[in-house]
Amino acid sequence: MRRWLPGRWRWWLLQILVLIGVDAIYETTRALVEGDATIAFAHARNIVSLEQALGIFHERDWQVFGDGLPRWIVELTNWTYHNCMRLISWSFILWLLFRRPTAFPRVRNTIIVLDIIGVLGDLLYPTAPPRLTTAYGFVDTLDPTHANLRSSLFGPLTNLYAAVPSLHSAYAILLGATGVMVGRHLLTRVVWGLYPVLVIWSTVATGNHWFLDVAGGVAALAIAWPLAGRALRWRAAMAPFPDLS
Repeated sequence: MRRWLPGRWRWWLLQILVLIGVDAIYETTRALVEGDATIAFAHARNIVSLEQALGIFHERDWQVFGDGLPRWIVELTNWTYHNCMRLISWSFILWLLFRRPTAFPRVRNTIIVLDIIGVLGDLLYPTAPPRLTTAYGFVDTLDPTHANLRSSLFGPLTNLYAAVPSLHSAYAILLGATGVMVGRHLLTRVVWGLYPVLVIWSTVATGNHWFLDVAGGVAALAIAWPLAGRALRWRAAMAPFPDLS
């Protein structure tokens, strides 16, 4: 590889392969640790009870409000949930790798730690998302008939009870904050500043996460970000190339 790839391209290729490998391991592992349905629904009821005690059990209110919005907003909400973990996240990460490489290593490491925390959450606290708890009046806005519960980019690798913590929220805050920090235009920074709000709205309005899942995602990010920075200090693994305008 050293003979036919210049140094910059070797580094780029290595980072892409690492991310693909980490994602493949994460998706496979979380599917393998899918919890028992009875336990997952019991955990969901526990979350509802705690949210009621805290006065924040309003996910269904968000759904009802969202259903009454103009159709294009409903479609945007569904599209955001479908694409925020794949299309949007991967596009941003690749842009960061190629255009802002000095910011890339910490984001990469944070994502790795988040994925580990996510798998641990799936293993230790499997939880049914609101969309499966129809007794509370929730509707799966992405699949109202529940005919395609396991349809996704990875098909059978879907974990139905991977709700705690919400990595959608954690990724969105990570990307949004990074976009604000590295963006060079006001409009870019404003868009990325609003991006976490849109994602959190979409995860709850589509019935895929509880509010406490979102709080768990924030907590996961609060753990992952400093650990990622510490890993960089341990290895002094800063990107070797300057940012490109």
